Formats: sequence, C-alpha cells, structure tokens
Amino acid sequence: MEKTKRLILLLPLIFTCRYVLSAVQSASPAVLADWAANTLLLLAAAVPVVKKAHVNKAADWIVLGGFVWFLCVLHEKVTFVSLSSYLTAEHTQSLHVQTNLINLIPFKTICMTFSRPDIPAVMMVQIAGNALMLAPVSFCVQHLKIAKDWRTAMFMTFLVSAGIEGAQLILAFFQSAIPYAEGRATDIDDVILNTFSGLIGCLMFWAVKTVKSKPADSEVHHY
Repeated sequence: MEKTKRLILLLPLIFTCRYVLSAVQSASPAVLADWAANTLLLLAAAVPVVKKAHVNKAADWIVLGGFVWFLCVLHEKVTFVSLSSYLTAEHTQSLHVQTNLINLIPFKTICMTFSRPDIPAVMMVQIAGNALMLAPVSFCVQHLKIAKDWRTAMFMTFLVSAGIEGAQLILAFFQSAIPYAEGRATDIDDVILNTFSGLIGCLMFWAVKTVKSKPADSEVHHY
C-alpha cells in the first residue's frame, strides 16, 4: 500500500473520535469500548479498500475518500456495535434468536408493503432507501478498479448487503438478553433491494464513463 494512500485510513479515526470526547465528558469507560470496537471494524473494512484501490488523479482521491467516509456512515447507521449499552444494561433474559425479526422468504416484505390499502410513508422511504443504499459501493469499486467489471461490482454489493444482514442478526442475538431492547430485522428483501441498488450504481458509473469519453471521441472525429 502506497504511503500516501494510507492517509485515507485517518478518516475512520476522525469519524469515531467523537466517541472519545463523549467518553471523556461522561467519564464512562464503556463508551471507550464503543470507540475501540467500531474503529477496529471500520479499519478492517477500509484497509482492503484502500489497498486495492487504483488512485492516479485527483478525482480518484475524492472518490476513495468519499467511499471510505460512506462506509463509516453506513456502519454507524446499520451495524453500529454499542458495547456500552450491552455492558451497562441489566441482563434479565437468556440469549436467544429473535425469530420474529427474521424473514427468509423472498419478496414477502415487499409484497406485504404494497398490498396495504394505505402504505405508510415510512415504509415507502425504507424501501426506496434500501433500493438506493449501496449504489455508491458498486460505483466506487468500479471507478477505483477494485472490481474488474460490473458483474464483480454487483457481486461485491451483494456481499456487503449479506454481511450487513448477518451482522444485524448477530447484534440482535446479543441484544435479546436485554429487556425491551429489540434488534434490527434480518430480511432477505433488504438484500434483494440493496443488490438492486448496486445495479443503479453500475448504471451511474456507465453514464459518467460515457459522458467523460464523449469529448475525446469528438476531438478524434474533428481531426
């Protein structure tokens, strides 16, 4: 990994530094556990991305930095590990799989949503969000040449989505010991929608690539 590219790995540290400030302000060592756990997870995700990324121009640096920052935000929103809550909460139940939060039937949630006579706005926002959420992944892995083609980019998007759902299943399992703490759902429909968002990212990359190649083509025809 080039030394210059390693500077991008400072972004996860910058992103999570507020947990250190929060720990100092609250005098809570448990919050430091949040910082350590989530910083390590973000670095584990960012290191292979930075290592495999091909960076030559300023635009590549912007895309790489934006991609790593996107992964930080994505992790905080959907797979954040709150060790402080687990360590300080009262555990009155045994660990168990929350089957009510699991759906392994394809399109079940989507069909149930659209079969309602009045679809709540929050459900529409959730479906739209899942259908767009991982578009930056497929776009960036192609731009940075981490993926050799759109099929590989789509497969990477699928793996990211499956990893998110698997992580949410594990987090929900540990939260099951805490009363009134309900974990996030694990839904195959989220994987389907997230993978579809990868297709949108591929189309965006194709569109940008086409627009960038037009001036060169017109210049060739001019001469």
